[in-house]
Amino acid sequence: MANEEKYIIDLHDTNPDQVLTTLQPYVHILYLEYGKDKKPTRLAYTTDTDQCAPVNNLLAAHHLSSTRA
Repeated sequence: MANEEKYIIDLHDTNPDQVLTTLQPYVHILYLEYGKDKKPTRLAYTTDTDQCAPVNNLLAAHHLSSTRA
């Protein structure tokens, strides 16, 4: 079993795009939480690259689900 560590980051007082761009090459995003203004408010990521989808896939999936509603 891979050695997995999970982290949660509060994005309220950050530039979420900058945080995601910085993290993307090094980690895999588990999930993003969005506020009423459709901006990311929290994200969880892991260092276990075997189990998680790359951030681009999750952002695309969120975009599709938010435009479908």
